[in-house]
Amino acid sequence: MFKFDGFIDRGTFLRASALRLGLFIASVVGFPFLLMAIVVISNCRGIGGACGAVGLLAGTAFKPFAFVLFVFSFCGIAVRRARDAGMPGPVGLFIPLLITSNYAFLMYAGAPWSVGFSAGVLYLTFPWASVLALCCIAALCILPSRRSGGGNPFGIAGWIGCGLGAVVAANATLQFVTSDPFIQLWLTQSGVKLGYLLRFNLHEMAAFAAVLVWISWRYRKPSADGAAAPRNASVTAPPPVGRLVALALIPTLIACMVGFGKVAPGLLPLIVNMTSIVLPTLAMYFFLLLGVWLVWMRRTRSSQAVLVLSLMPFLG
Repeated sequence: MFKFDGFIDRGTFLRASALRLGLFIASVVGFPFLLMAIVVISNCRGIGGACGAVGLLAGTAFKPFAFVLFVFSFCGIAVRRARDAGMPGPVGLFIPLLITSNYAFLMYAGAPWSVGFSAGVLYLTFPWASVLALCCIAALCILPSRRSGGGNPFGIAGWIGCGLGAVVAANATLQFVTSDPFIQLWLTQSGVKLGYLLRFNLHEMAAFAAVLVWISWRYRKPSADGAAAPRNASVTAPPPVGRLVALALIPTLIACMVGFGKVAPGLLPLIVNMTSIVLPTLAMYFFLLLGVWLVWMRRTRSSQAVLVLSLMPFLG
């Protein structure tokens, strides 16, 4: 999850992806049963409106945590598999970007309506970008390991896919940014309409999927120069995850205590909002520190991409 250097073959990537997808689907399907168990244990049915509040708190605590864990769990394996398939490692970050752009659907589907309503999500649209992400995962499971890395091993089809992917990535980022309720309100007040971009993006994603199918079929067999990719993975020390988490905890606690102090002092707000606010804030600072550490210690394109992505939440 937190390893971005080295390689993984398509068999390992297939098993790792299936495990992540299975766990996330289980979290969505199993959440209503978990909520029923919480309702029974809390005995909230004897108090009017209490079960609704329990469902809201449970959904707010569990659903964002499961989604964030699911997205970041794909970053490391996608980067290493893309590099193993002969492409630049940062290309693998296209998969978590597509998934993130559909965060409203993936995070609030299966949750009580009050969870999405409290976050300003009034309706859900079909997650086409996530379907395209599944196509990218399938392609990485098919493409064999290659000796050539860091370039375009797929000829003209690769350049066409690169261009379409760049446009799709830009639209996915725009869709993610404009899904914020405050930005939606500002766009409505400003009279800006972006619906045509979404409709046009569906055609782009369909074209990109078609190119992806062609590349997967055309290059499904190992190249003539050998199937194995070079295994000269970086021998540098792995990131000090524990220390980075400890360092990220300092600004997280300061930011949360300052923010919650305006509403209610003490540790109770931190405990109540542990998974909905505290942990996502901790993840933001952790990945920022991780990006800085990677760029300072390794100076690779993947490290630069991680740093750029980690800075995106702070740009707003």
